[in-house]
Amino acid sequence: ATRAPRRLAVPAYDAARRAFWRLRRENPALTRTPEPWMCLLRCASKAGAFEDSYAIADAAFCAAKPQFEANENGCSDDVAILLCEVAVNTRRAAACNATFDAARAIGFLYEDPPPPPEAFDVMIRCSQLQQLPER
Repeated sequence: ATRAPRRLAVPAYDAARRAFWRLRRENPALTRTPEPWMCLLRCASKAGAFEDSYAIADAAFCAAKPQFEANENGCSDDVAILLCEVAVNTRRAAACNATFDAARAIGFLYEDPPPPPEAFDVMIRCSQLQQLPER
């Protein structure tokens, strides 16, 4: 039997989720751009909603695929960083490493343009969590 996902009692995240779904009903074309998805993902990440964050990222890539593939305005880099942050914040260092490595493997978080410092800050926190100074 599958278990229902745990509901988080985080008012800001709950409000963002309700606003996002209202926006999606009222103006579906807007949710075919990265911006509303990124707002929702930021809220989920800050709330520590690990499973929700990965599901939101997956849905965002499907809904706004051309923009994410082109990494418009660094949106794909931001997704990778937010997923790494929620993984570290929920003490899932292996998920953080896998996400970071996968993002680099498919061409995100590279030198042109340079990745934001947050990308490396979160990896330092991940290494500290795993106690791996060499990473």
